Amino acid sequence: MKLGFISLFFISIFVIHLAVRPDEFASSAFWSSIALTLPALIYVLIRSPLGADQRPRGFYTNLSLPIAVLIFCLISFAVFSIDFNSFRIVRSVSREEDLFIRIINLHLVLFFFACVYRYSNKWVYKNKGGLLLVLCLVLSLGIAYFEGRRTAAVIPIILIAVFSLTQGSPISKSLYRILFFCSAFVIVFAVITLIRSPDLSIEFIVKAILSRLFNPGYIILELMSQQDYQFSPDTISNSVQRIGYVFGISGYEGSTNEFGRYYGFISSSNFFVGINPGIVVESFLSFGWFYLIPIIIFFELSFAILHLYRKLLFGSDIFIAILVLHGMQMEIPYLVGLLFKIALLGLLLRLVEIYIPSRVR
Repeated sequence: MKLGFISLFFISIFVIHLAVRPDEFASSAFWSSIALTLPALIYVLIRSPLGADQRPRGFYTNLSLPIAVLIFCLISFAVFSIDFNSFRIVRSVSREEDLFIRIINLHLVLFFFACVYRYSNKWVYKNKGGLLLVLCLVLSLGIAYFEGRRTAAVIPIILIAVFSLTQGSPISKSLYRILFFCSAFVIVFAVITLIRSPDLSIEFIVKAILSRLFNPGYIILELMSQQDYQFSPDTISNSVQRIGYVFGISGYEGSTNEFGRYYGFISSSNFFVGINPGIVVESFLSFGWFYLIPIIIFFELSFAILHLYRKLLFGSDIFIAILVLHGMQMEIPYLVGLLFKIALLGLLLRLVEIYIPSRVR
């Protein structure tokens, strides 16, 4: 997670400025962006993670197969309950309000449990769970294809790559696997991009991949280039509203559309496309140079959640870290809602485990 943050919010500045948009930003904006991110970078580099046993199996690992079957049944029911014409992403429609679509997007959780079942048994049963993993991968990529959502397509690739690369394979094999998964990532991302906008050039697709993956760096550069820090994201009130939305208590309307129009990422007449500012920019706009405080809070809470989950379920810290990194490049209320949701679920799972008789455990 630390390396992911550094890539998203520091290395991304170099990638965007030097490779993707080399003539767009002045050197003053580049160095201002570096200065903005540097305090968070220093904190991340010196922060030591919470100590824990190396890859414990966790109580719920043995339940990974029945949980996967249950999620598969829920997804299948949801698939047959929607109009597929409404499934594809449309900018002007809020899809989060459709319960069936939210259930279908559990295909990422399904794929995670398939990874748990496969890799937690890898050393005992060499081929156990391999077919299930392939079927779940095909299902995830198929849903992402119909949905036209690149994030949903590449998260399974990232997830299986991290699982595969953390199994103690020789360095020579790991290098081949890195090349394989990087190629798979690029191909899947390019295919989904072509589905959304056909007849694109190779150069455009490469720049689209780099721009999407390193978008936080572009947002930071644009902010420091314009030097306009007056936009208020209403972070605290929106975060409270988002928590209520996550638990079905209230509705939610973020400020990402206003943010995009304010800084010119979208036209002033566009009232439905949201532009995610990322955790660094939104914290800075909300709290000035005290922006490091909420970032530290988010990291500490994330580390505590990782510490909790890795004792509950094999490899769960991998999945949680990917989700948290995804939330960090979006908006703070989304990240807050995500952290509260997974923290509550983890505590409930831990509570159930405590009250299960020791002979069953």
